[in-house]
Amino acid sequence: KLTMKILHIFSLIIISTLLSQGQSYTDKEGNTHLWGVAAFKQFDDAPYKDWYQKNLEDFTSQLTKKDAKHFKDISVEIFIGTWCGDTKFLFPKFVETWKQMGLPENQLKIIALHHDGDHYKQPPGNETKNLDIHRVPTFVFSKNKKEIGRIVERTVFDLDTDMKLIVTEQPYKARYSAIPIVSDFMNNNLDSLNSDTFLKSVKKKAEREVSSDSELNTYGYCLFYAGEKSKAKFVFKLNRHMFPYNPYAFYGYGKALFDNKEYTEAK
Repeated sequence: KLTMKILHIFSLIIISTLLSQGQSYTDKEGNTHLWGVAAFKQFDDAPYKDWYQKNLEDFTSQLTKKDAKHFKDISVEIFIGTWCGDTKFLFPKFVETWKQMGLPENQLKIIALHHDGDHYKQPPGNETKNLDIHRVPTFVFSKNKKEIGRIVERTVFDLDTDMKLIVTEQPYKARYSAIPIVSDFMNNNLDSLNSDTFLKSVKKKAEREVSSDSELNTYGYCLFYAGEKSKAKFVFKLNRHMFPYNPYAFYGYGKALFDNKEYTEAK
C-alpha cells in the first residue's frame, strides 16, 4: 500500500510538471496559442515566427554588453499572451535586447497565459500565484528571489530606460499602480473585505491611481478565474463604487455575487 501511495504521488508530480510545460490550445477562431512554460525555440516556428520577426524590423537597442553587469544577478519571469497585440509588440524586443547584452537565456522564464473562458489569463500551473498578473506582457524582475520591479503591458519611458531603471533599483513606477495598492490592502486585511469602512479606505488610497473601469475590472476577473473569489468580489465592488455609472463595473460585481449565490443582491 505504501509503495502504491508513493507511485501515486510521483505520478501526480509528473502530471503537474507536464501540465505546466509548453502546451498549446486552439481558440474559438481556430488560432493556435501557447499555454504554459514556453521555450525560446518555439518562436522560430509558425504561427509565432511571423509576428515575432515582424516586430523586430527596424528595432535597435542602446543597451550593450557594457550594460550586462547590471543584469548578471537578475532573473525575469515573462508573462505573455500569444493572442495579445502588446505581447507581440514588446516581447520580441525585450528578448532581442537581452541577447544583445550577451546575457544567458536561462535567466528568463517565459509563461504563456490562456485567454478563453474559465482559463482567462491563467497558466496551466501556479506560476501567477501571488503575483497579481492582470495584463500581458508583464516582465517581473527579481534579484535574490525578491521582486525589484516590473514592466506591465507597455513601457513607461522606453524599453532601454525602463529596464535599466529597474535593475539599478532607481525610482520607477510601473503602469496600473493601483493594483499593488489594492492587493496589499487585501492581503493585510483579509477579514475586512466585507467592511464598508475598509472599502472606503481602499477607495480613498487607490482612486487617484485609476484612470478607467477596465483596470480593476480586468484584475477582478483574473482573481475570479484564479479561484480568489472573495478578493475578486471585493475588487468588483470597489470598481463599482469608483465608477457608479459604468455598466461594466456593475456587471463584474453582479457576476461575483451570483457565483457566491447572493442572488437577490446580484439581481
